[in-house]
Amino acid sequence: MRAYTTLRELIKNCGGRLTEEQFNPDAGGTAEAVFVGRSSARYRLLWDGRQQRGHLQAQGEGAQWQDLGPVVHKPARANFSNLHEFLAVAERLGGDAWDQRLKESGNELPWLRTPLTRH
Repeated sequence: MRAYTTLRELIKNCGGRLTEEQFNPDAGGTAEAVFVGRSSARYRLLWDGRQQRGHLQAQGEGAQWQDLGPVVHKPARANFSNLHEFLAVAERLGGDAWDQRLKESGNELPWLRTPLTRH
């Protein structure tokens, strides 16, 4: 769940306000976190604990959820794949300028404890 928690906190730092969260340890550690952005857009992080993969979905018309952006994968002892692209989607949904904060911090996010690299 550490990788899921990291992604959830990154999304919050991109302007998402956490409104709901569900964990299902019986299903291999799946989790879901629902956020509201500054523009009132509703979106969620879906995490598959067995495969260590997550992705974002936005709530569209008729309360239908639509997949967005890249899937991020967190292999053991490795950085997240597709993290920059994932965060760009989260930033658009949350309405915050994470990219500027990333540049100002020298491409390092303290809560990750590792520098970000493009994969």
